[in-house]
Amino acid sequence: MPITFDLASREQMARGIDPDEYDALVTIGKYERQGCTCTPMGSLPTGITVARTHPLASKEFVTFADLGKYPAGESGVYDSFNSSILVTCKQLHLVSNVNQITTAADALAHITIKQGYYFSVVLNRLRKAKLATALIPIDPAEDPRIPICIVTRDDRETARHRVVRNFALHAMDLVGS
Repeated sequence: MPITFDLASREQMARGIDPDEYDALVTIGKYERQGCTCTPMGSLPTGITVARTHPLASKEFVTFADLGKYPAGESGVYDSFNSSILVTCKQLHLVSNVNQITTAADALAHITIKQGYYFSVVLNRLRKAKLATALIPIDPAEDPRIPICIVTRDDRETARHRVVRNFALHAMDLVGS
């Protein structure tokens, strides 16, 4: 049974899970919606993405105290859909300086001109990539460890949905390496 993956905005995901367009959603952070089940699959280390020229780019780890000097980027597309990394960190009072990002130009200016950062999960392959950005983990002692979840509709329990859920639940080892 073929399984395909796609990156989607919150609107696309919400629309896609209602008809049978998506068998499941994979979210960074918990997703709560009536008629859906959110199952944590595990977690990945939390980190930040900054421009390679950013003062924090060369650090092995960053702390929330380090981040206090710089603005976090908040995207309405990704940070208002579920309990994202930013949403969770704001609720824990770990982040207070936030810039709203609404356009691609805002996103670029945020990490270059304003020396801001974006929260992300840490994937070793991305850390090793030679990109214009750097991915730095949060100090493990402070890492809030946001769950990676699979979301399925409660009214669908076909063989296909079980295959997708099983695949996703066992794929975390591949993603982390």
